[in-house]
Amino acid sequence: MKIEKVILQNIGVYVNRNEFDLRAEKPIILIGGMNGRGKTTFLEAILFALYGRRSLDAGQSLEGYLHKISNISGNFTECSVEMIFSVQEQENTVHYAVKRFWDISRKKPAMKTRVKKDGEEKPALSENWDMFVEEILPRAIAPFFFFDGERIAELAAAENDAHMQSSIRALLGIDMIDQLISDLRTVAASNQKQIRESEYKKELESLEQQITQQEQELADKEAEYREIQELLARLREEQTRIENEYSAAGGGYAEYQRSFLEQRQQVRDLLEENQDRLLELAASSLPLMLTAPLLGEIREKAEAEQDQREIRIFLKQFPQLYGEYSEGKEWDPGLQGFLESVRKRITDDGDRYSLDEDTLARLSELPDILKDESDRCRELIREKQKLNSREEEINNYLAVEVEDEQIKDLHRRLSENSYRIGQAESGYEIIGREYEELQNGLEVLRRNRKQILENVVKEQEEYDENLRIVTYAQMQIELMENYRKKLQALKADDLAAQMTECFQKIIAKKGLIQKIRIDHETLEFSYFNKNGQKVDHQMLSSGEKQILVIAMLWALGICSKAEFPLIIDTPLARLDSVHRTSLIENYFPKASDQVIILSTDQEITEKDYRELKKYVGREYTLVYDVETMSSSIRPGYFGGNRT
Repeated sequence: MKIEKVILQNIGVYVNRNEFDLRAEKPIILIGGMNGRGKTTFLEAILFALYGRRSLDAGQSLEGYLHKISNISGNFTECSVEMIFSVQEQENTVHYAVKRFWDISRKKPAMKTRVKKDGEEKPALSENWDMFVEEILPRAIAPFFFFDGERIAELAAAENDAHMQSSIRALLGIDMIDQLISDLRTVAASNQKQIRESEYKKELESLEQQITQQEQELADKEAEYREIQELLARLREEQTRIENEYSAAGGGYAEYQRSFLEQRQQVRDLLEENQDRLLELAASSLPLMLTAPLLGEIREKAEAEQDQREIRIFLKQFPQLYGEYSEGKEWDPGLQGFLESVRKRITDDGDRYSLDEDTLARLSELPDILKDESDRCRELIREKQKLNSREEEINNYLAVEVEDEQIKDLHRRLSENSYRIGQAESGYEIIGREYEELQNGLEVLRRNRKQILENVVKEQEEYDENLRIVTYAQMQIELMENYRKKLQALKADDLAAQMTECFQKIIAKKGLIQKIRIDHETLEFSYFNKNGQKVDHQMLSSGEKQILVIAMLWALGICSKAEFPLIIDTPLARLDSVHRTSLIENYFPKASDQVIILSTDQEITEKDYRELKKYVGREYTLVYDVETMSSSIRPGYFGGNRT
């Protein structure tokens, strides 16, 4: 769907005929105007053209609204709102023009509707437009495409997600299912009174009373649940405020003192462990490092003694072994010379240590063992030095004393508020369990009622129409409740994933919220950061909350599978420069094929305009004339087409 023209005649600050031509090749239509120049009137006029009396607030009369928006300063007594738009029907583009008009000169003006299709007036469409428009853009999802920045700010400031939950129910048609279930119960209750006397009647009446009572208790428990939810939000907000005061007054230092006391104890524990490991090394072979040169000499001497022993054994065994080998032959001179040279290697020093082979092997391995233990000892000493330095640093920090009555008072208030939060959270969990128990009990009662009705049907060969209506109504109620649960669970996951993706596209602070989940039963939102930790969205800044609401509206629009224009009034209200830039770059050009932005010069500024220009297809400024007290439409955004 694309809006081609909006024509206002004697509406609000618009006198006589005023035409907005919104046909453009680029997605963004920019309409500028100071406050009170008719931007909100433009948005409301589109909703009124589409939905007539259904666009009004609850309790507002159509006649009163017509008097309110009519301008009697024009040359005509007829006031009208007309919108021309195109939609794609199969492979063809169809143009519709819907006009709501009335004569304000009459004491009780009556609104009329005229609809044209491809330029030809269609009486049938005119008479049934309110029903036909639901096939094009259902009223329930219109708020996802037509909204204002102030409303976004209000939703962001809300303490719970009730507005989001109602939006999800509207998107999924859950509210219609709930209404259908309610209507079926009314039908069942009405017809059940007509059931003729049977042995089950009293039991059915008793069950009905129990069900009614259980439903009331469930409603009361839900109200109590919402009340404690709001209390928790207020307490957490108060906790944040006190914590900020506490930090500003120096209380944060006192908190750090406790942290440093814990750290000092940890350091001392590590020092004690370090000392124990050093003592273990001292009790092992490490002290032998003091005699390392002497041990080296002993090893060398012991190895020499080992060589002497081996030579003596050789000289003693060789003659016998050679005699056996040569069968008694005389030694030749060369062999005799060899033996003499071996004998000359024998010394007369004698054995001082007489170490066996195992002892000598262990003595040879000792230098490597001592080196490893020495390296470990040096590492432990370096670690000890670092720990001593850290302890000294902590002691210096703890030497500063903080004593202040204000800090003590704030600390007391923090503790008391924390206690109240704990009680509220405990109550929140208890009420949640009680609510679940009531739901389960109600399900049991309804199943019992269904079983009794089935028994009545079985025992009667010919049962009356009322009983059949009651029975089938109960069957349909059960089917619709199961369908609602499954539909809600399925769509909640899709919406949460889409909302997460939209939020990531437009939030400036990445990692703030990495994942969004929606509870299948309650439709409550949960937010998680990049570390998987739960985030209390009430702790976000006001700008971040608004970005969260915009992401929700964007996601709801996407999940509706509808291709409609997006109209935003005062889109950047109360947003800081970072989030403004993010919306301009990542949201407006991508939100829809047609995005109509209604802005003051302080929202879409000169700088913002230059960034948006490449996406802007048409631009207008609403100019107010003090003499005529009316607004007129001028081309260009605040002074003309800027380049």
